Amino acid sequence: MFKKIRRALTGYKVKYVSINGLKIKVLYKGEMPSSDPLSALKELKVKLDQTPNSVPITLDFCKYWEERIGYSKGVSPSSIGKFQIENRQYKISRFVTKQNKSPLSLYTFSVNDEVFALFSRVYDYGDFFKEFENELITNFNFKKHETDMNIYHITNEKYSLVIDVFGHSQSFLWNDKVELDKCLGSII
Repeated sequence: MFKKIRRALTGYKVKYVSINGLKIKVLYKGEMPSSDPLSALKELKVKLDQTPNSVPITLDFCKYWEERIGYSKGVSPSSIGKFQIENRQYKISRFVTKQNKSPLSLYTFSVNDEVFALFSRVYDYGDFFKEFENELITNFNFKKHETDMNIYHITNEKYSLVIDVFGHSQSFLWNDKVELDKCLGSII
C-alpha cells in the first residue's frame, strides 16, 4: 500500500540494487533501468587510465557547464540512483532530453545535493565530437590524433573534460576533482 501511495505522489518506482557491496536505491519511471547506475563512472575511470595526461587550455568551461545543467532544467529525471559512502550522500540522476535536434542522455553526479560532474551522450553519430574537435584544432592548435584515438582530456584551473566518440558523442565534465576522486575511489 505504501509503495502505491509513494508512486502516486512522486511518479517513481523504487528498487534496491547491490553493486560491489554498495547498496543503491534506484528511483525510476517506466521500466527499471537495465544498466548499472555506476557505469559512467566506471567508464571514466578506464578512460582516465588509458588517455594521455590532460592538456591545459584557456577554454571557458563554465559556458559548457551551464549549458549542460540547463538541459536538465524543467525536466524530471527518468531515474535516480542514491547511495551513501561514510557520511556523504551521492545521487546520480539521468535526464532524457534533446541537444538541438539530437536525443541527449544527461547524467548529473552530486554529493550532498551539490553537482560535481556531468556525463552526456548525444545520439548524433559523432557530429558534436567532430565540431568540438575542429574547435580545438582551429582555436587551440591541437593536432588531430594520428591514430584512430577519438578522445581528448582537457582542463583549465577549475574544470576538466573527457570528450570522445563511441558511435555517438560523449563527454564527462567535472568541476571538483577532489570529490570525483573520492567517489571513484570509493566505488571502483
